[in-house]
Amino acid sequence: MSPALSIALHELAATLPFAALGAVLGLVYFATLRWNTQLYVRGAPLWQGLGLQLLRLAIVVAAMFAFARCGALPLLLALGGLLLGRQLVLRRASAS
Repeated sequence: MSPALSIALHELAATLPFAALGAVLGLVYFATLRWNTQLYVRGAPLWQGLGLQLLRLAIVVAAMFAFARCGALPLLLALGGLLLGRQLVLRRASAS
């Protein structure tokens, strides 16, 4: 194996967990969207829905900021994982 390929594989293996973390973040973020929507539909106090929405957004912003501090590749992999988590939640919601 060439040294360049070895370095590239090592870099990929070191950053791949960011995709998994992004997927978990996406699953949680978009799964709680249903909960957030139900708060509004059921007529719960407005502060509950807004509070949950702000909490969800703050968690995603903080996580993406942390991923960005690790570099461009971890940020992009985490974003890809987040979008994968979104797809999984949407697929599950459309099946039910």
